[in-house]
Amino acid sequence: MVNLPLNQVFVLATIAITVANAWMNFYNSIQVLSKQKKHIVEAFTSLFPCFMLLCIIMAWMVFSPTEIVKTHPRMLIWVSGLLFCKVRIGVEDNHFEYQ
Repeated sequence: MVNLPLNQVFVLATIAITVANAWMNFYNSIQVLSKQKKHIVEAFTSLFPCFMLLCIIMAWMVFSPTEIVKTHPRMLIWVSGLLFCKVRIGVEDNHFEYQ
């Protein structure tokens, strides 16, 4: 039997739950779109801002002249989380406004 530390077990469990949740959300989105007779591209247009933000943050991490990951990792995590919340809330507000 594999002997893993508890923090690695927690990380693996979190990854497994996240992947299962993402697949379930994808499946539910496809079901709703097929019932509403909409194209799948409409479902992924709301993901575009989050994907672009992810690309910008990854570029910031890789090309940072001050090596932000090594010098201020907690600040990077907080800023990334706050930006994702801001973008996600903006997307949801636009979604409910136009329904």
